[in-house]
Amino acid sequence: HEIDSKPLLTWYQDSFELSQKEAETLFIALKSLIKDVMYESADIVVSDESLVLVLQKHLPEDLDKRMKNLIAKVIKQNLSQWRSSSIQSSVSLSKYVSSSCTVKMDSFPSENVSKSSTPSALLELKVQREKKHVHELPKLDTIHLELNRESLSTILESFNTIEESLAEFANT
Repeated sequence: HEIDSKPLLTWYQDSFELSQKEAETLFIALKSLIKDVMYESADIVVSDESLVLVLQKHLPEDLDKRMKNLIAKVIKQNLSQWRSSSIQSSVSLSKYVSSSCTVKMDSFPSENVSKSSTPSALLELKVQREKKHVHELPKLDTIHLELNRESLSTILESFNTIEESLAEFANT
């Protein structure tokens, strides 16, 4: 989720007496640093010391220790809010909601009963589409499929293969 950077760029320029290009470079660097820290510190309890250790990978070695501690403090104070915002604004794949299945028999005139009817499965899937915008309620769509015997067999075999792979993975 993108933020409007113009007010920040103006503030950087005014506060630090930077050119527009320098302010843009600072904005990009800070944004990259925050993303990296959010990712790298995702599985640790964030303390000032652990955050400084994560930051050491990204900040110049000759940067004053007080400045590193200040950056760590600012990031620590805002990290949970940034994570929440990141999760809420993330785009996700469509989600399964429900399904129904019926069998349909198409009858064709023939003396042989086994050749006169062709079964097919009518499958109706309801899925919740991915969000396009942060505060949007995702749309619910209905997808209708008609599968002949061969297609249905192929899908069921694929599901069995996936199930076996997951079972093997769970056992390792």
